[in-house]
Amino acid sequence: MNIIQLTISIIVNFLIKLFTLRKRENKQLPEYTKEDVAKHEKDLWIIIDDDIYCLLPMKNHTGGLEILQELAGNNVTRIFYEIHLNGKQNKQLIDQKYRIGKIKSYNNNDRQERKYFLKNNLIYNDMTKYNEIEASKKEKEVEESINIEQKFREKIFSKDFPCINGRITFKRGTYGFGLYRKLAGKQTTNQLWKDLLNFINKQSDLWREGHTYTTYVACFKTPIFLTEQIFEDLLWKQLQMLHEIDAANGFEWDRDFSNDPLDPKFGFSLGRRAFLVVGLHPNSSRKARQFIMPVLVFNSHHQFYNLIDINLYTKIKAIVRDKDLNHNGSINPNLLSKSEGSFAFEYSGKKIEDGWIPKFTAIPRKGI
Repeated sequence: MNIIQLTISIIVNFLIKLFTLRKRENKQLPEYTKEDVAKHEKDLWIIIDDDIYCLLPMKNHTGGLEILQELAGNNVTRIFYEIHLNGKQNKQLIDQKYRIGKIKSYNNNDRQERKYFLKNNLIYNDMTKYNEIEASKKEKEVEESINIEQKFREKIFSKDFPCINGRITFKRGTYGFGLYRKLAGKQTTNQLWKDLLNFINKQSDLWREGHTYTTYVACFKTPIFLTEQIFEDLLWKQLQMLHEIDAANGFEWDRDFSNDPLDPKFGFSLGRRAFLVVGLHPNSSRKARQFIMPVLVFNSHHQFYNLIDINLYTKIKAIVRDKDLNHNGSINPNLLSKSEGSFAFEYSGKKIEDGWIPKFTAIPRKGI
């Protein structure tokens, strides 16, 4: 085949595909009600805008398929555009293969527009006086950090790991990671505080770009041999040390959250941003909270508020709890007994008894 024949062949094939695509687009699609879609949850039917898709044939998808599967039978418009930054482009692609119908009597007033709650909560801290030029890390230390990060990724992507948001974050690469010498050590605390401030700036950039799932993972080489009580004590000691550095440098507590760990509106504040802290360690009684070394995961509270804003928080929380039940054989007792309490009850993963008070004292806010 010469170059002319090859060119003609390519053009003809292109025109055939274009004609087929337009024919499919013009084809009258069947109409279904929302109730019809809900009945096909096991067939992975979903609604995006006014279109219905069957995701059953999709395999080896590396994006947000998992969470879409978990929400099958529902209108997933908002979460689809949250997961896929180029939502319109991605929707055009799945239109060609997976669109099977349209919603009957679709009302434009029901359209779930993407929101930008997080863009109203951007924080940028001036790091020029904190970021010192440090000597390059030794090759062995860099290699060790990479290995631990990979092991943590494997943890996140393991079959039974319950946190869907965590998987999306690691798939997107929208996270920060640090390996430190000692949990609640003075040198560690200084470096971790700077790294978290830098991450807050990076997080704001990611939110500005439309990424709604971000997290910072801090792993600690020592101590390894921990009981649940010792880990909890060290966790709160670490947060106390971080808070004291934060306050000493003039950073106020996030005004949207309480600084009392027993208050339902508590959020650990650093660099003026409130975080929910999730602890993992080798001897946790919860499988999802077990790792080869102590870990503190810093998740912005505003990201949870964003899920509430787009009416997804309750659904995703139910999915996570169901996965946790399957993984552990029981739901985290802290979630059952303290469902209306402070997020601080969940920090260490240890079962919280009545009368529990964490070893943490916030420095009083100015003017209070």
